This record gives sequence, structure tokens and C-alpha cells, in this order.
Amino acid sequence: MKIGVPRGLLYYYYFPLWKTFYEELGHEIVLSGETNKNILNMGIKVCVDEACLPVKIFHGHVEDIKEKVDFLFIPRLMSVSYGEFICPKFCGLPEMIIHSIPELPPVLKPDFNFHGKKVNLNKTIEEMIGPLDIEFNAAQKAFHRGMEQIEIYKKNLYNGFLPQEALGFTEEMEPKDPIVKYKGRILVLSHPYHLYDTFTNMNLLKKMETMGYSTMTADTLSSERINYYAATLPKRMFWTFGREIIGAALYTLEEGLPIKGIVYLTSFACGVDSILVDYIERQFKRRSSIPFMQLTIDEHTGEAGIDTRLEAFIEMIERRDFDDRNLSPHGKCVYRG
Repeated sequence: MKIGVPRGLLYYYYFPLWKTFYEELGHEIVLSGETNKNILNMGIKVCVDEACLPVKIFHGHVEDIKEKVDFLFIPRLMSVSYGEFICPKFCGLPEMIIHSIPELPPVLKPDFNFHGKKVNLNKTIEEMIGPLDIEFNAAQKAFHRGMEQIEIYKKNLYNGFLPQEALGFTEEMEPKDPIVKYKGRILVLSHPYHLYDTFTNMNLLKKMETMGYSTMTADTLSSERINYYAATLPKRMFWTFGREIIGAALYTLEEGLPIKGIVYLTSFACGVDSILVDYIERQFKRRSSIPFMQLTIDEHTGEAGIDTRLEAFIEMIERRDFDDRNLSPHGKCVYRG
């Protein structure tokens, strides 16, 4: 059977699990194409106006692939960690797709809900099998093999590989060595479906590297330190990716990691980011002199505007470093006669 996986949303985190699971059981995984203008337009046409950009793009990926497969795989991601949740739109994603797009093939929509203390993993595996003729014991083994691939994938992200590279590896690779000597590092904070979809972010990470700056993300930082600093908040951050973002920001701030600036990439109408952006920006303004820039994108965002803001941000950083020899840009006294 051909099982279609839309190349959007948490494809960038969990595809190794899904791919390994179904291929181990003898089925073929078919991906939608890379995100492009046509896929975006198809998504805008069928999706509700109130949805954020990544959800609209996901609808476009479903339109792109629906006639090429026997089944569609659209999981309901409620929670992937104890006591935490994913964005509400992920919880209702299968229903959004089914009621927005006509003439769909059968949809496999397993529930991933690891919020409570008692996790019924067997139920999730059964729902992943669905109507497919697969023995449960074989499915269990395939699932655990998929979880092993997830861990390898995350280690390769930590070692500096982008998802497009890391998805091609089945074993942990040596840390990636930079080809050029960079002028400095910039911390880029965002959800994975913004960070790693080069059409959505207009190749932001590559552009920074072209300008001479390496990028640092939550995936390239120690997950233990991220969890530690996220736990220092007065109240627990119960959005999984929100916790990772805020933990990465606080880790960088508290331990004084050497960065030249911070770029927060968000999409218009993201409720979680509306809280995170303000909190993180306030913390860095109060306790450091590190420049902070927020980039907000939606389906109307033009690449020229993003390029202009990025170039201005980089130029500000470089002028700041240059002028630091004569006049402190940090508000500190550098000379007293």
C-alpha cells in the first residue's frame, strides 16, 4: 500500500518514526512535494481563513498528494510529553482536513496522547495500523525501531545537520564541521515547521550563513540544559515546543552563550508565540544588550521585506562591533579621563 505523508507541520520532527514504522511493515511512504507557491495557494483555497500559515500549507500538501496514495497519514498529536500539550490545531487537524478537502483517500489518524501518567501506547499502534493487514507484534517492533530512528535523528540535528540532511542518515554522524570561519553566531528561535521549511522561512538560515553568521537553534543545544532552565519559570510552560523555545532562550541568557543576536521567527495568529515573544524579548532587554529581532510571516509576506530586515539587522550588529572600539554600544563606560 502507498501511504501518503504531507510534508508539513511535525513532519520535520517525527517523520523518521512514521517512515520506519510503515516501511518495516512492507508499505511504501509517499511524500508530498517540497513546499512551493502552488502548494501554498492550494492550502489557502481550502483552509479556513483563521488558521496560521503552517496549517494552511499543510492543507496544500494534502491536496498535492491525495490522488497519489491509497491512505493518508494525518496523526492527531495531542501530547508528546507528560503534562504538556501540542497546539490545539494539531489536536483537530484530521477533522480540519477531512471537512475541508473533498475526495480524500482513507485517512489513518492515530492519537498520540502522552499527557497522562498511564499511556496506552498499544492503542496508538493499533490506530496506526488501522485497516492495514498487519500483525500487532510486528507493528510493536516496527514502532520501537522507529523510536530508535527518532533518537538518531535528534542527535544528528544536535550535531549541526539540517533535517534535509539528517533524514538521510540511519546512524549517528560525527558533528558537522563548519566549512568557513563565521563572524559569530545568531540564535534563531521558532517552531520546527517554520525553522526547517525553506519556502516558509524564505531560506533564512542559509541567508545568515551567506552573510557570515552561523545559526544556533534549540535543536543544537543541550536538551538537558533547556529542560533545566524551562523548569525555572514560576509556572510550568505546558506547550511542548513553547517550553523548548523558552528553555533555549533562558539557557543562552543565563549561561552567557556567545551570540551576536537573536531572531524570533513566528507566524501571524500564533497564540503560543504571542506570549513567548514578549517574555523572551523583555528578559533579554532587561538582562543583556543582545539585539533581538522578531520576524512575523504569513501568506502575504514578501521575500524582499524579509531580506531588507535581515540585512539591516546584520549591518546593525557589525556596526555595533566596529564602533565598540571607540564608543560603547552597551551603555557602559569605556573611557574616563
